[in-house]
Amino acid sequence: MRLLFLHGIWHPPSLYKEKVMSTLWAKLEENGFTICAPQSSRDHSTPVWPMIKERHPELTTHPEWYNAKDNDDGTKTLTGLQETIVFLQNYLNKADTFDVVMGHSQGAQLLSILALLAESDPAFIPAEKRWKLLVPMNGPNAFDTVDTLLDVVRKNPKIKTPSIHVFGGPEDVTWEGQQKMKDVHYRNASSQIVRHDEGHMPPGDEVVCDELIKAILAVLKIQNKDLSP
Repeated sequence: MRLLFLHGIWHPPSLYKEKVMSTLWAKLEENGFTICAPQSSRDHSTPVWPMIKERHPELTTHPEWYNAKDNDDGTKTLTGLQETIVFLQNYLNKADTFDVVMGHSQGAQLLSILALLAESDPAFIPAEKRWKLLVPMNGPNAFDTVDTLLDVVRKNPKIKTPSIHVFGGPEDVTWEGQQKMKDVHYRNASSQIVRHDEGHMPPGDEVVCDELIKAILAVLKIQNKDLSP
């Protein structure tokens, strides 16, 4: 089984594997997942929060997929989004097919944008390259006001691919945003929720990690059964 992981802002994939998501990462590998985690080539375009530098002084790079800017007309511009989409399109087309796409924070919003674009345009990602499950963790917000996505969202606002949403509880700074992203962009009938109490960090508790992996495996089992002759 293959899993594509999209990192959050300012946190390179190596930090997730070694520290931020070490328990979940290890358990995924123990359960047969090969994890591929590309790193954005964009370095931070706004100041990195001091708490990030204090917590991880060893980091020499703080990547971002894009940077959000509020516009006067109420829309948002995600600077760098189009370049990131092209980068990931090329990555996905060259790589073997992924069963699961998982993302944390900005990566959760990004995987949702990719899924919406793929479901709206058959040419965006070839059918044989489509994933079976989406796992957005601690997504920051809906993207229905992003200027470059307005037409796509109006035509097809609901992602149909099965999804498991990982919520970090009211202490998460994106608590309201992650719920809005699910409600606005996902079809509720095919969505599940796994909750933890570690705020904006990925789940580290073994019980929650096991619950999440069990849910992932259950969806993949159903998907594989549906594809059987």
